[in-house]
Amino acid sequence: MNLFPRFSKELEQALRDFAGGDKPERFDFVLQLLRGYNGEPFLLPICRAVVAEIPANDELLSEVLAILFSTGVVSGEFGLVDAYVERKKQLSEWLTDQNEKVRTFAQSTIGDLDRMIADERRRADASWHLRRLDDPDPDPESGT
Repeated sequence: MNLFPRFSKELEQALRDFAGGDKPERFDFVLQLLRGYNGEPFLLPICRAVVAEIPANDELLSEVLAILFSTGVVSGEFGLVDAYVERKKQLSEWLTDQNEKVRTFAQSTIGDLDRMIADERRRADASWHLRRLDDPDPDPESGT
């Protein structure tokens, strides 16, 4: 359970300010805090600010990816696909950022999401077809 279920604009700004500068331990602290929020959309501005500040090859970028790829609970056969598509849409806004590191990170991450979407879609399709083999005449009322 998180102390702050959502971030106010003031808390978001305080975290962005705290993470600013050349203190890697501050980035690590902020990213560890964000990991507990299952990739909620309100985390994106803070992640974007961190990406803009840290070196392009910093290992902390893997922490940012973990935050961005986190979905929390999804439902339905294609729930994860839908979550990844939505995250891709959110990150597409980063492609026009003034900071080249943010644009490059977004391009790479969107490419990763494209692969993850395709893989998950194939998995969900295969699962759906396997269920049809077990029950070739599904009940239309059940939604299966």
